Amino acid sequence: ALGLLRKNYVVAERAADVVRAVERALEFVDAEEKTPLHREAATRLAILDRPEEAMAHYGALLVIDPHDGDARKQLRQLAKHAGRHATHAALLIAAAEAHSEGAASVLLEAAQLRHTKLADTDGAMDLYRRVLELNDVDAAVALKAAHALSELLEAAERETERLAVLEQLAELEPSTAVRRIVLGRAARLAEHL
Repeated sequence: ALGLLRKNYVVAERAADVVRAVERALEFVDAEEKTPLHREAATRLAILDRPEEAMAHYGALLVIDPHDGDARKQLRQLAKHAGRHATHAALLIAAAEAHSEGAASVLLEAAQLRHTKLADTDGAMDLYRRVLELNDVDAAVALKAAHALSELLEAAERETERLAVLEQLAELEPSTAVRRIVLGRAARLAEHL
């Protein structure tokens, strides 16, 4: 029924009705059928210049699979185009909270958005901490989060918290030369404290 309805609306050039039919179908299809429907709805809504609604569908795709690179890319582009960085960050956080696996890179991207696009330093620090607290975090992702958190804590003059992050950073750092520099900073900070 959806296929026939979609075909008729496409022929009649009623794009908004195609989207409405696809969104209605999302209410009753099986879980494995939701991914292509969300993708279709998001694409069609983006073409109709309805970025907020399109972003919601890409966010739903990330809740299904946080590793969906295309959904993340499209979400990023829509947020940039529409200036909806807060919505983008919120959708990434929702996707990360829906999955324990693969959440680290999604949370890292949300933290970077909070820091660079939204100027929400406290929110960014909280998300960077959450990345570092995850069990299955990739070493490269953890390293980026630790470096960013260390810089933010230094700028905020939160020295006690920064010391703990520097110690964690020293454990994560693969380069011996950089590890020495980090340990030197940690030692000087500990002495100061």
